[in-house]
Amino acid sequence: MTKIGLFVLFFIAYVCWALLGAKSFKKLQADLLGGKSFWSSEVILLEGLVGLFGFIYLLSGLWSTKLVLLIFVASHLGILLSLIFGAMLGPHSEKAAIRMLWAGREIAIKHPVSMGLLGLATMGMSFAYPIVVGIFFFRNPWGSLNLEIEVVRYSLLLLSLGGYLLVVVVTACMLASENLDDNTRQRIFINQLCGLIPAAIYVALAIWAFGFGGGLLSLDFLGIPSRTLSLQTLFMLLGFFALAVLIPYVVGTQRSRSLNVELMAKINAFVAELAEILESPTPSLYIAKLTALRDKVAATKDQFINGDALLLFEKGVLESQEKLSEDDQTSADAIAKTRDLDARFRFLDDLSRFETELDEIIADLKNRPEATIEAAADQWSKKYEIRKAELAKKIEGATSGKPLVTAGVGTLVTTIVSGLLSEVARTSWQWIMQAHK
Repeated sequence: MTKIGLFVLFFIAYVCWALLGAKSFKKLQADLLGGKSFWSSEVILLEGLVGLFGFIYLLSGLWSTKLVLLIFVASHLGILLSLIFGAMLGPHSEKAAIRMLWAGREIAIKHPVSMGLLGLATMGMSFAYPIVVGIFFFRNPWGSLNLEIEVVRYSLLLLSLGGYLLVVVVTACMLASENLDDNTRQRIFINQLCGLIPAAIYVALAIWAFGFGGGLLSLDFLGIPSRTLSLQTLFMLLGFFALAVLIPYVVGTQRSRSLNVELMAKINAFVAELAEILESPTPSLYIAKLTALRDKVAATKDQFINGDALLLFEKGVLESQEKLSEDDQTSADAIAKTRDLDARFRFLDDLSRFETELDEIIADLKNRPEATIEAAADQWSKKYEIRKAELAKKIEGATSGKPLVTAGVGTLVTTIVSGLLSEVARTSWQWIMQAHK
């Protein structure tokens, strides 16, 4: 087959692969809502491996069975460990997976420009891939060492790591979000930690391919480096983990605790104000004060919704008379199934219940004889004194949260794994060179 024919074959395969990937991602979103995402994730994983190594072979003739098996095993090892740790954490992984679905969409809703630009950059790398490798393809003989090196380099950079960039940024934003519950955040952290196994091999392999693993790569420097461990590669992998996973996790955990305390304190303040009104010996003022408090709660709820893009999105979805887009419907369904995991929705639900209770108290006091109003108010006040004490305990418990054991263990494991994987990647680069021979 001529080089032009071979490149046309690659280009057709690449377009089909991209379209199939988009379809598989839609399927994964739908399966996440149904709690059956394993096989969809497996399909996407295999599509990625087939695309990467298939395109490298079509473009350069390079094939390394050992490297393919290494990446395949590493990818599935990450999935297996993630499933094991998820099972150890408890039975809420299904809801956590659904919560992750709309946590990612929330970032796009809140930061449309930034996420749009990042999406365009990712799309640009996808479009650039056939152009860049095409230039090297037509400038070098098929099967030559130089072509193999360049195709591997830019397949890793534009095909594998290019798409991974968007995932890393979105995941870091999710981990750093104050609105994510601890269970979901911990599962994302564990997923990223386990996903580090295949991802770190790609990253470290790219580092070696571009000559940053401990010395510049040249055609005369294809053997095993003199050092048994590249500290430069190790530090790059640890830095990648710290910036993309560890720091966002720690920051998000602290922000989430602060937000939970703040919202509970607001509810407690309303409860305390209600108790104070009912305990005061001014029955003639009860109705006016309770009505003012109810209006204050309603205003707080409206202000809270109007200040949050996701809450406005949900409000618009609930009030919409038109058919929603597929993405909006998926997000709305995910929110409906897991709203109890989000402190903002719990806060709004608490405010709504409090409003209803205020209406009940107002109606009760209005229908009572004037002589019994103060005694009835006293009975109501006892209920809210108890609730005030309970909320105070919750707030105290939230402010004295447990140490971030997960982060500490994750950092230790990552340090060990990164050192091992940096050497695995170096060996993988040797296999690529040996495959040429």
